[in-house]
Amino acid sequence: MSFFDLFIRINRHIFWRSPVLYRPIGFLRQRSNYRLRGYDIWIGGFPRSGNTFAAKAMELLLSDHQRVVSQIHLPPPIIQALREKKPGLFLIRNPRDAAVSWAIFTGHRLDQCLQYYIDFHQVLKPYLDQLLVFDFKQVTRNFQKLAEQFNKTYGPLLAPQKITNTMPSVIFKAIDEQSRDKNGQISERHVSRPSTERMDISRSYLKEFRHSARLQRQLEKANRYYLLFRDASPCA
Repeated sequence: MSFFDLFIRINRHIFWRSPVLYRPIGFLRQRSNYRLRGYDIWIGGFPRSGNTFAAKAMELLLSDHQRVVSQIHLPPPIIQALREKKPGLFLIRNPRDAAVSWAIFTGHRLDQCLQYYIDFHQVLKPYLDQLLVFDFKQVTRNFQKLAEQFNKTYGPLLAPQKITNTMPSVIFKAIDEQSRDKNGQISERHVSRPSTERMDISRSYLKEFRHSARLQRQLEKANRYYLLFRDASPCA
């Protein structure tokens, strides 16, 4: 681990644990959603874990006056939301797929993405009993069950009866429209839906996993956190 990577890790474990301490850093680094304001429901989790899909689905099932804030990929605003006792979803994904997808999106090294995954979940572990946890596959394949459990936990905020067989395609179409640049093009590396191009790129990253004992050790540690959070899901 380089000195820079070690410095980043130390700072995460100091500042990520406190929403108040992190706010000046979030502001200076121009992080999105480093402080939550004017929201009714939150959706957070490690990047590339179904946040965008869940947010779009929520918007279809909620009343017009409720505001959903999503793409919360840092512990401090999640801790803030829990302290404010706001309804929310915490999304998880197996660390291999999450790290590969984030590496493709950002261009960061796999070991950096895995360490981010580990640090992220490690900081939030003490709050596990307060989180409504859902796995990536549950979000994208069975939102009906998620909506029912959300209502059971927080009250009748969602309308599961609005869910139809065509909802996933409606959501993916909305994601495509949201992802277009000024020329109308979509970056397949970044768009928050399944992508054949990303699948092709991911093969080289998976090969890197197989040939690196260090990455395999990191992945084992990350997977322990994944299983811990997954077992806390009401659908486990």
